Amino acid sequence: WRSGVMVERKKLSQWFFNIKKFSQDLLDGLQNLKNWPEKVKLMQKNWIGKSEGCEILFKTKSNDDIKVFTTRPDTIYGASFIAISTDHPATKHFKNDKDFIKFKEMCNKIGTTEEALANAEKIGFDTKIKAIHPLETHRTLPVYVSNFVLMEYGTGAIFGCPAHDQRDLEFAKKYKLNILPVVIPNDEDEIKYKITNVAYTGDGVLINSKFLNGLNVQNAKKKIIDTIEKKSIGKRKISFRLKDWGVSRQRYWGCPIPIVYKKDGTAITLSKKDLPVILP
Repeated sequence: WRSGVMVERKKLSQWFFNIKKFSQDLLDGLQNLKNWPEKVKLMQKNWIGKSEGCEILFKTKSNDDIKVFTTRPDTIYGASFIAISTDHPATKHFKNDKDFIKFKEMCNKIGTTEEALANAEKIGFDTKIKAIHPLETHRTLPVYVSNFVLMEYGTGAIFGCPAHDQRDLEFAKKYKLNILPVVIPNDEDEIKYKITNVAYTGDGVLINSKFLNGLNVQNAKKKIIDTIEKKSIGKRKISFRLKDWGVSRQRYWGCPIPIVYKKDGTAITLSKKDLPVILP
């Protein structure tokens, strides 16, 4: 705002406190905060962001197998594309591609908050890679690099089900991808039901989903995860939105943690008896 220079994301070498491994402990600990306001505990719970779902393996014709984490495995038959982060390992093929470099620079100018990603225009880079649908192996899904998938959450890849996710719907309409409803509200007629401009994210009954047809969402989730594990194409998984805590104080003496560097760049942790370190 002061200089007029475009704000963009850049990778930095920093130290982090590894708090992700305490995600469940932090969540459980909220129950012991008896005097905290409920709204603050709810904010903390959402910040930790526990998601129960499934990790599914999508094989590709280019041997770039893609693992996808989803909280809605019940919508697998409605998948019409795969979207991956700009930092996903599968993008290695495009590191010298001028169009991809330009696309990545454009993505880096968009914020990473949920609000920023929700409000940004959904854009994609067609990798020309085709992923094989794990349950319908005769069907392939196009793989796009997209600006709304972050490497920090899940596996850095999603399957897009436009009928049941607003973000996926906007993306599918932009790139003219298939939109197939696989969940309808309990009181809807399957033949007349159509998705227009709003994705349906509520509970209901499964349709267009073979052995899942007629099940409610919860039972369909359980059955599809059991099937995926039986076929060895995925597994149950819990994911957390919580990120590691960056220690980003930038001063002459570096981060305020007891680490010193040797001349060759090797990092050494110090014991309490070596503190404080006197600067030259």
